[in-house]
Amino acid sequence: MTAWECTGARDRLSGRLRQVVRADVAAFYGPAQAVAAAQRAGDISADADPGHLGAFLLTVMRGIEALGKAGTDPAHLDAATETALRLLPLTTRATTAPA
Repeated sequence: MTAWECTGARDRLSGRLRQVVRADVAAFYGPAQAVAAAQRAGDISADADPGHLGAFLLTVMRGIEALGKAGTDPAHLDAATETALRLLPLTTRATTAPA
């Protein structure tokens, strides 16, 4: 059973989950704004949806945070971070080293 499935039976948990979700929604705007700024700078493809990409980044960041707190090997967290960064729709400008 997921936390969401047990909210009806546990009012306190339900209230806390709502607080966490609201905090995550608020936190979402930071990554989305960063994506939009990177698009304006020409580093991330203009075709990418800043909201969707921001949600992806927030999910990765929260997942890495949770796994780190659970004692996951830092090398695994670094590898996950590198993989997430490779998935970003970077432009040629962003991937070309300056001369």
